[in-house]
Amino acid sequence: MPLGGVGVGVNVGAGPVGVLVGGFPAAATGLDIGRLELDRQRLDDRAAELRSDLNRLGREPAIRKQAIDAGLGQLSEPLVLTPR
Repeated sequence: MPLGGVGVGVNVGAGPVGVLVGGFPAAATGLDIGRLELDRQRLDDRAAELRSDLNRLGREPAIRKQAIDAGLGQLSEPLVLTPR
């Protein structure tokens, strides 16, 4: 029997086994869809919350308040040095 014939037989026999084994992860994925959708919704909600915080905290009054709360004050008038 030629060697090529054995390889074809093994490939044909392995095909259905590969389909069966490959089907299990797809079935498991179907069971996890609800959990993944819930996780996705939580991540989307958190991202929206962070964008809102960035928009709010990025405005000048919020930055000024944070600086004052940290003990920083307003700058005095600059000193102007004359050249010699």
